[in-house]
Amino acid sequence: MQSKKYLCLNDWFAALPEGRQAVLRADKWMLAEAAFEAGRAIAPENAAAPQPPAAQPGAVLSIELTDDVRFILGFICFQCMHIVQALRLGGRDINTKAEDEQAAAIHFMLNHYLADRENWRENVNAELRAMAAKGHEGSAR
Repeated sequence: MQSKKYLCLNDWFAALPEGRQAVLRADKWMLAEAAFEAGRAIAPENAAAPQPPAAQPGAVLSIELTDDVRFILGFICFQCMHIVQALRLGGRDINTKAEDEQAAAIHFMLNHYLADRENWRENVNAELRAMAAKGHEGSAR
């Protein structure tokens, strides 16, 4: 059976049944402190302070507003048409509302930027060309 980890004496004490708390209150906090410390000595891994969850590999919490990020986020809806056309030819289902098309284009470019900040433009162009070629091949049949 695995024991529960507590951050401090108060957490441990609050988790005890009320009857046990009453006994410990009668014996003063000195007994409770001794019991808590004894538990920590027996299971040192329980005494370790918890760490915040580690970020998942590749997770981005914040990105700097670089010229490339400004370029991507500054795309106006009418600038997105060629990107959206290629994405559709590549099989993406994108609503025809301008804001949906703009969001899809920006999302596509931003994901490439986050994956490879040095070569994202080349990667975007290569993938769009491949999608457009695939779509045109499919329509020629």
